[in-house]
Amino acid sequence: MINLLIDTDMGPDDWITILFLGKHSEVNLKGISIVGTGESHGAPGAQNCKRLLSVVKKESTPVAFGQAKPMKGKNHFPNIMRWVMDRMLFIKIPKTNSETEGLYSVELLKRELENSSEKVTILAIGPLTNLAVLIQKHKAMSEKIKQIVIMGGAIDVYGNIKEIKFLSKNEWAEWNIYCDPHAANVVFGSGIPILLVPLDATNNISVNREFVNALASKADKPESVLAAKILRRLGSRVDKGIYFIWDVIAAAVMLDPSLASIETVPIIVEETGKATGRILRDKEKGEKIQVCMRVDKEKFEKLILDIFTL
Repeated sequence: MINLLIDTDMGPDDWITILFLGKHSEVNLKGISIVGTGESHGAPGAQNCKRLLSVVKKESTPVAFGQAKPMKGKNHFPNIMRWVMDRMLFIKIPKTNSETEGLYSVELLKRELENSSEKVTILAIGPLTNLAVLIQKHKAMSEKIKQIVIMGGAIDVYGNIKEIKFLSKNEWAEWNIYCDPHAANVVFGSGIPILLVPLDATNNISVNREFVNALASKADKPESVLAAKILRRLGSRVDKGIYFIWDVIAAAVMLDPSLASIETVPIIVEETGKATGRILRDKEKGEKIQVCMRVDKEKFEKLILDIFTL
């Protein structure tokens, strides 16, 4: 059993990850914190998270949201994109009367870590603002964290900023790290065991129609049908094989590291300049981090479909 906290920015792949982990029998989901510096804004992201949790009958899971600004810098997703994500791509999902917590994400994370009799794993699938603030503000909590599994960054491949900000000259950064590069350096330098799942590992696992249809075929599984509906809403990106469920891949590697090829890499994040958010290999100044460089696509898809269709 994995005692788990999720820190998420509530994009489409995050939604599927919450459904997947909420369904998983070996996951003790202790809470979800919404990072307000990512794809969704904090408050609507938290309420939408509660709606997803109700689908997998985990609506009692505590949810809170964090600060709206990165620790340093002003990088952010385009406003129109965030507006659409706040509305969950206009997908109809049942509303819930379950309310979010009356506190900020960092305090929720602190409370759940303090109250846990065992160490807790954190799955970070958004910018690392919440976790960096937690580490700086409540240093003792680091001892309560077993591992942080992070979806983010690009090591030896190009980033994905230009896929959304077409006029950007930044070819190296990935969005989760780009939105708060200083926070990433704080987390990487924390001394907490970290497993990073960058674009290097996710680039070979794009979603296709066969995978979506397999999810949709389980009409008696509302979480599986909803996951398929989310992917279908992304339309041509799925048809062209250019959409990746990045965060679901990180969740799968967290559950089963044997899916992955893992290396120890000394890394540091550039915090300023035209390459802000780029992860560099740096033997002198870099923090030695466990990095997932590749994932077995066939085994990954089997794991996801097995859990969704149980």
